[in-house]
Amino acid sequence: MSSASHIVCPHCSTVNRIPEEKPAEAAKCGSCHQPLFDGHHIFNTVRNTWVPIIDRILIESAAFGIDIITANCEYGGSQWEINFTPARGMAGPDQVFSFRNAVKEIAHLEGYVATFMSKPFGDASGSGAHNHIGLLDRESGENAMAGDDAETGLSPLGRSFVAGQLRYARAIYALLAPTLNCMKRRRIHTFSPTNVSWGAEDRSALVRIKGGSAASRHVENRAPTGMANPYLATAALLGAGVLGIEQELSLGPAAPAPAEEDPSLEQLPLTVEESLELLEGEAAIVEMLGSEFVTAYGAMRRYELRRFADHITDWERAEYLELF
Repeated sequence: MSSASHIVCPHCSTVNRIPEEKPAEAAKCGSCHQPLFDGHHIFNTVRNTWVPIIDRILIESAAFGIDIITANCEYGGSQWEINFTPARGMAGPDQVFSFRNAVKEIAHLEGYVATFMSKPFGDASGSGAHNHIGLLDRESGENAMAGDDAETGLSPLGRSFVAGQLRYARAIYALLAPTLNCMKRRRIHTFSPTNVSWGAEDRSALVRIKGGSAASRHVENRAPTGMANPYLATAALLGAGVLGIEQELSLGPAAPAPAEEDPSLEQLPLTVEESLELLEGEAAIVEMLGSEFVTAYGAMRRYELRRFADHITDWERAEYLELF
């Protein structure tokens, strides 16, 4: 599992550019929720631990039992990516839920705000929650996804699993990118998938084949956003893959990298309303999730859409108030 989040200062009225000689200090003078720094800083080792809160998150997560494997400053300013080892079954989403709450609580205690909001700043990269999924043989414990396929390194079962995720990608998208804000994360050249595609080590594809060895072979679905419910996203992704296995779906050829630039590929839903209609219209997914859940989920999400439709934004006032 990989998760990206932003740490923002709830106090200063401008971007908080911390003095070089005092990197742990932050001015506190207002309430604007701005990044601690801007620009592109991915893998900048100085930025990785720019504020002590990052070390505290890593240390306390490990003490709680979350095995952190990598942690680095991400593509956007004041954005960090923290990855942890996989877990079996429900332990996976449980771990994500615990980690997110821990990050937000620690940030609050330190005087910051940590957010997993999909797109908190229009001019910076958004936050995803990429799901890495492997399948193990129940008896032997061996990797059931690994195979001799020259194109993917996947077994026939693994290929059908990926085919299922692609076949039902549009129908489960409402659970992977649930909010209006999630849709603003999805732009080309931002490492966020825009179409139904797969590829080996293609960070623009919906499904990315991972693993340098047969033992580590697995798939990464890059559609879930930072705001996706980890339990619902896990259920949707596993369910779609299992349907692919049950239906013995065939996996087509990989899209030429970068997959996001192929206009012939089917697009992921562009609006929450479209994604809800696709969810409700896919009988196999409705049966898998339960019709009662799908009905309740649709009602909740549409209530949110109605509330937004009634909201007058700052952009509208700036655009129209004086002109008309």
